[in-house]
Amino acid sequence: MELGYLMVRRNSSQRGVVKESVKVDAPISSLPKHLHDDVRKYIRRAGDLSVNPNRVLICACLLVAAERREECHLPKGKYVSTVQWGQLAAMLGLSDEESENHGEVAKRYKRLRQAMQQIHAAIGAVRQRSKNLLALLERYHALLPEPHRYLADDVRKQANTLDQLIYQLLVATYQSKESLLDRRRPKEIPHELFNVGQQALIWWQYCLHRVCGPRGKIWADIYELAVAWRLTDCSDVEELKRVVVRLTEEMTEIVTPPQWCLKLCLPET
Repeated sequence: MELGYLMVRRNSSQRGVVKESVKVDAPISSLPKHLHDDVRKYIRRAGDLSVNPNRVLICACLLVAAERREECHLPKGKYVSTVQWGQLAAMLGLSDEESENHGEVAKRYKRLRQAMQQIHAAIGAVRQRSKNLLALLERYHALLPEPHRYLADDVRKQANTLDQLIYQLLVATYQSKESLLDRRRPKEIPHELFNVGQQALIWWQYCLHRVCGPRGKIWADIYELAVAWRLTDCSDVEELKRVVVRLTEEMTEIVTPPQWCLKLCLPET
């Protein structure tokens, strides 16, 4: 279905001021169909800005693309959790539905881990006391009255079997110093380093330079859009520029935007 173009009416004294609708060099119908509504949503929010309409479209598409990257929704920090929630839930005997509640799984695992640690410590103490008892029975065996010696011999015979069971329980209740909830790995750079807003801003800088050249004036547009779409709380253009440049100043590569975005980034004439 033909979805039409975004139309603009300009005033010669004011660059790109939107009066009714926005005209772009590429129709929205050229984008993947499932993205149309999201892209339009952002374009509508930029309706009162003095930004080149084609740049609005490009930045809207890049922001939507960033929102759809799973890597951009990872928790803050330098590490990614590698907790195997399904494995933990199975170990706890939880149902598939219960396993989806990670908070409850974590709560139950913590209780189990605490119980295992206490049992393990108690078993270790019991096993050591048993060894001490057997050593005393061996040392003083000849001094014991005959009936007591027979009883001590029975204890020593049963102790070996009991010690094997205690040892198995000792091994079974062992808990490593690292909790299974603490398992993590470093984030992959640059693929997992940025959140949605950061990734979008980096892509805007990259793609708008493709459109208007490395010396093109892009930062005023980036700032207007970032404020309108609530991607920044910077007080001015220069502060935002410093923030974006600092994000990538030590990086040798960036994640490439999707091809459907790059197709829009034709040099401005």
